[in-house]
Amino acid sequence: MRVIRAILVFIIFAIGLKGYAQTLVDHTGEIERLPKENLLDTQVRYELDLDLKAFPSSNVLMNLPGPITVFANSEVWFFAGQDTTILMPLSSIKNSFAGEELSLIFMGEKLSIEDFKVQKVLSSANLPQAKKTSNVLEVRQGLTKSSLNNVFFVGVIIILFLTAIYRMAYPFLFASMTQPLSLINAEDFSQSGSLQKFFSLDILLFVMITNLLLGMISLVGLALFQDSWVSNWTGFEFWPLAGLWLLLSFAFFLITIVKFSFLRTTAFVFDLGRVPFSHFFYLLRILIIGSGILLLIIAFFLVNNFDQSQEALNLLLQAIFWLYLLGVFMLFIIMSNRFSFNKYHLFTYLCLAEMVPFLVFAKIIMNLGQ
Repeated sequence: MRVIRAILVFIIFAIGLKGYAQTLVDHTGEIERLPKENLLDTQVRYELDLDLKAFPSSNVLMNLPGPITVFANSEVWFFAGQDTTILMPLSSIKNSFAGEELSLIFMGEKLSIEDFKVQKVLSSANLPQAKKTSNVLEVRQGLTKSSLNNVFFVGVIIILFLTAIYRMAYPFLFASMTQPLSLINAEDFSQSGSLQKFFSLDILLFVMITNLLLGMISLVGLALFQDSWVSNWTGFEFWPLAGLWLLLSFAFFLITIVKFSFLRTTAFVFDLGRVPFSHFFYLLRILIIGSGILLLIIAFFLVNNFDQSQEALNLLLQAIFWLYLLGVFMLFIIMSNRFSFNKYHLFTYLCLAEMVPFLVFAKIIMNLGQ
């Protein structure tokens, strides 16, 4: 009789094991809601520290409400546009992220803790509804590609439209500022140079278009190198991204005005007369030509090789760094030949007016790219 009872208990236990004992650890109860960063923040955030040591042969099962952005160790892991069930081996996660613990943050506008499930399960035999995957889901791509491309190409169309209008309104100035040959002729350094003013409508409009280019390049750089920061502030939605582009462009516009005022002040201290006008417009030519080429190359990678965009942009920024230094060197040669200033005098002026601010700005970009 005892043997029969033992067999019945074993059968019942085996049935229960097969049906319900797939779950080894349930981490759902460990998920905690994070406080809002400010009153205007509409994003809801939940945090979970996932242990990567226990049950190394298990699988991680996540039932997530959508739309949701998942961060792993403060970096964007993946984005789900709708309610999603994901199943992946714990070993695959350990290969993708270093350490014995993985810090997960779930972010979305309408998230409820009741809709979450994060578990370690023994196998996936009884989980046909789960999406099985052996690697990370499009790390840094699923979230950024479509949203960034939409804003990028809409912005490019707007810039081209404004450029076409500007070319019709000011054809001579447009040709003078965009021809690469003007970098060799350096006609602004002659007495007949026509660009001897800054605060005029035609110049300010040209500066605005240039800064729209710089703002778009900066937006792409932030989205590729600082995707977690951009996602926190914009959620990679179209209008917030477009607003960030305009904000960056306006910031560059203010920096341009400050830069020109700084050049005039420095030239006054060194008693260089009207040199800052020629100086500013010469480097502005390098900036507009280089930015236009850079934007075309970025467009190619965003469309054809998005996964290589970050590496390509990194190399392009290095090229821009050396191109700008070459431009400053050419500026020194031209000013030495056109003016009768002492070469040491000119060198000191260019170091103070160009090299020091440029190196500080380059350091800031390098820190953002890390």
